[in-house]
Amino acid sequence: MIVFLGISLGFLFVMVLTDKELPSITEGVLYVIIFVITMPLCIFSLAFICWNLSRTRRNKLFKTSPLNRLNELGFRDDLKHEHTKWYFTETIKSGYISNCSIHVDFNAKNLKRIAFTTCVEFQKTDVHRFERLEKHDISVDFLKASKNYTLKDLKQMSIHTLKNDLEQFIRVLIHEGYIKMI
Repeated sequence: MIVFLGISLGFLFVMVLTDKELPSITEGVLYVIIFVITMPLCIFSLAFICWNLSRTRRNKLFKTSPLNRLNELGFRDDLKHEHTKWYFTETIKSGYISNCSIHVDFNAKNLKRIAFTTCVEFQKTDVHRFERLEKHDISVDFLKASKNYTLKDLKQMSIHTLKNDLEQFIRVLIHEGYIKMI
């Protein structure tokens, strides 16, 4: 709020410099009030619309088969961005496959793909290891590994096929040294 007040006072200052005459007090107060109220309202409205579109897409996504049956594999609803004031809270699915925590959400980079993500240990990835992971459609970022599916691919899978594929995903990560089993 203070930022918008400062910007609006700066805007008034620029108006005074360019017109070489002072606006009346009522005009100045009116400009400040309009700017201080409308700018945060516009920004908040835009953020809410984006969040609502994301929530609608996520809810529609989790109603398609086999994602609507993830609870059979032990997945449950979980909250994303729960303890932050900078994002709206979103519902995702999380569960355990082969004693590894997996989160399900749509891919942030490509909205047409669904990502099953787990945390991994940092490893240097050489070309050969990268090629072996790519063969299994696994992408590794700094401290997470993701198995991505298109919605079309998921609709053709049964819940048991998906479970076997996720178990294979975890086995590959263990074999490549990204996950250490105790």
